[in-house]
Parts: sequence; C-alpha cells; structure tokens
Amino acid sequence: MCKRKVELEILKVDPSATGNYAVMPVDTKMPTSPQNVVVVTLQQRTILMKKLDMNDTTEYARMVSEILASYP
Repeated sequence: MCKRKVELEILKVDPSATGNYAVMPVDTKMPTSPQNVVVVTLQQRTILMKKLDMNDTTEYARMVSEILASYP
C-alpha cells in the first residue's frame, strides 16, 4: 500500500492530520490494502505490534475487532 493511500485512510479518522495515528492490517495474513487496514492510535499500534511479536494473533484479532467496532 503506497504512502498516499495510507494517508487517505488516516485522514478518514483524523482530518486534522495530527500525526497521532497509523494503520495496521486487519488480517495479518493478507496484503495490506485499503480494505484490510484499521486506523489506530500510536499507543494502540505499539500494543498491537507487541501482540504480533509474541505471535498472539488471537488477542491481536480481538483488539482489532474492538477498534473497528468503535468506528463511527
């Protein structure tokens, strides 16, 4: 996914472009695409990355589901 597409996804959640958000894949086994990303805070990203490092994909998926459910 190119940088511009990442920026566009983040702008949907953060129109002010504060730089406090990043994208993470919804399904880590699939390529990153606009249909397979969730916009997260930098703090959430850190936690999600730790889950992936520990190979805790179940907890990762649960957290991503909660984040997606909180989308407006």
